[in-house]
Amino acid sequence: MKIVPVILSGGSGTRLWPLSRKQYPKQYLPLVGDNTMLQETILRLNGLDNLADPVIVCNADHRFLVAEQCQQINIKNPTILLEPIGRNTAPAIATAAFQAQKTSEDSILLVLSADHVIKNVDEFHKAIDIAFKQAQQGKLATFGIVPTEANTGYGYIKSAINEIDGAYQVEEFVEKPDAKTAKSYIEQGNYLWNSGMFMFQTSTLINELSEYSPNIVMSVIDAVRKSKQDLDFIRLDEKSFKSSPSDSIDYALMEKSNNVVVVPLDAQWSDVGSWSALYNIGEKDNNGNVTNGDVITQDTTNTYINANHHMVTTIGVDNLIVVDTPDATFITTQDKAQEVKSIVESLQASGRCEGAAHRKVYRPWGWYDSIESGEHFQVKRLHVNPGEKLSLQMHYKRSEYWVIVSGVATVTNGDQELTLTKGQSTYIPLKTVHCLENQTDEPLEIIEVQSGEYLGEDDIIRFHEYSTISHVFNNELIEHSSVMGKLPLLTAEIKKSSEMIINCLRNGGRIFIAGNGGSAADSQHLAAEIVVRYKKNRNPLPAISLTTDSSVLTAIANDYSFDDVFSRQLIGLSSERDLFIGISTSGQSKNILKAIKTAANLGLKTILLTGLTVNKSNNIDGLTIKAPSTNTARIQEAHIFIIHYWCEEIDACDFTKETV
Repeated sequence: MKIVPVILSGGSGTRLWPLSRKQYPKQYLPLVGDNTMLQETILRLNGLDNLADPVIVCNADHRFLVAEQCQQINIKNPTILLEPIGRNTAPAIATAAFQAQKTSEDSILLVLSADHVIKNVDEFHKAIDIAFKQAQQGKLATFGIVPTEANTGYGYIKSAINEIDGAYQVEEFVEKPDAKTAKSYIEQGNYLWNSGMFMFQTSTLINELSEYSPNIVMSVIDAVRKSKQDLDFIRLDEKSFKSSPSDSIDYALMEKSNNVVVVPLDAQWSDVGSWSALYNIGEKDNNGNVTNGDVITQDTTNTYINANHHMVTTIGVDNLIVVDTPDATFITTQDKAQEVKSIVESLQASGRCEGAAHRKVYRPWGWYDSIESGEHFQVKRLHVNPGEKLSLQMHYKRSEYWVIVSGVATVTNGDQELTLTKGQSTYIPLKTVHCLENQTDEPLEIIEVQSGEYLGEDDIIRFHEYSTISHVFNNELIEHSSVMGKLPLLTAEIKKSSEMIINCLRNGGRIFIAGNGGSAADSQHLAAEIVVRYKKNRNPLPAISLTTDSSVLTAIANDYSFDDVFSRQLIGLSSERDLFIGISTSGQSKNILKAIKTAANLGLKTILLTGLTVNKSNNIDGLTIKAPSTNTARIQEAHIFIIHYWCEEIDACDFTKETV
């Protein structure tokens, strides 16, 4: 049987604030070496037999961090499951089990946390071998840490006295004890720390979880069945996953089953749950200090100092934790380090961004660091990784000035395509479509100066999610598509629809675009493309309104009074020069048809792209273009062709001429 590592990589790591924060928690940080804790979790499995690619369960916000860190250690085919919301360990592990069953009817899951330290890898592998054999026999195996002290920060596992092939029957799981109880556990000798690591067959887990926590299994099955592939990630269905009880695997199963064994593990394990724990496992100097970064100490003892951003110096202190970051410094005594969580809660309650985010923010393309800000200005340092690019975008309320610090930048600035090197710069006025790209093998760094009345991250229109139609569409699609064979390339309806769009733009009219369900992406493509292409020919932006929300369309169709920006614009600003375009492929067509009828009644010209027969009783007076197919994929191919033609006509049009 294959061993499938399941890495649980959720959690916010607030007990290691300010280094670990919600947007960049401890499992993605190199706290105990050159590699991050996630990377170390995967790498310490090297040498195991029959090892499959890992399944990593993480927060959707961290997906690009996970993918990048896997790539850095040459893990090429991880399965990355994205939780829409944290629901504790039982749903996360069950999700991984059902996902693993898609590729292997039965395998053995090795469930690990992404934020543990295990220094003695040989002993860890020996324990895995024992647990593997237990799992083969249908047991639910957990790893119990041989305690080194009467620690009150861990739950405990009470084991039977008699050994069975290196494992022990579990008699009881107990919660975190007080100091007196913890001491008695150590004295009895058959209590182990609960590590939160497990090993079992997928079928064993699913069968037993179905017995003891059926609601979790039902929700998770639905979440996996309705999951969607998003690039290299699998997005679990949000509604289904949210419906699952939020239970730990201990509560949902391990405490209830009589089929659980524990494998003792004595391998210098730590869950790095506090700054004191990090101090305890760190390499100490002659004075008992653990230092990281630019640190100078004098008469300092038994102290942990982390200073990767500024020089930190100490004189005459003992037993402290000192952690310095660009925007926050944390100082406490070792015995109070656990109370940092209350600081984080206070920051969040007061709306301070330092509680959740670093000054340096990581993105799929690299990172940016907000190095200075004031009234109506902000300065950022941007680092763009080799081969990466920022989205094609535009801002309504701010302009930007870019200075190249190092590397070579390929810049889109309105109609200009620029190649800029070190010391060169460009100014980007507001309402100008722009893009930054690094096409080289070396990192690119720029200084970005923003100025304007509003500098929030939400003042942005992104076009990268829609991808340029001309890149998607090609001659091969025209020549070989089965739909194109049946649909004349330039029908009278398509030509007429193009003229309607161009006349609307030329006369300063507004274009309303609506599409939901399977046609949502097509409507987004069209809106983005019209903006980009029209900008090439005329400075003012075209008036485009877009909705892909079925509730908005339903309200428009039924009573015209839905309190939504799209609806208000449609009702308040419509005229004979405006145009409503509806795009429909299948089940949502009734909403689109009724919305088009509403638009026509309000005086707008209308165009409908569809693949379904329009019932004459609908009395659609506008232009209808039908793809001769009921197959959704074929209909969408036809829509791509038509949208591409429209955009090419906009490109070729001289908007300085009056309407004919």
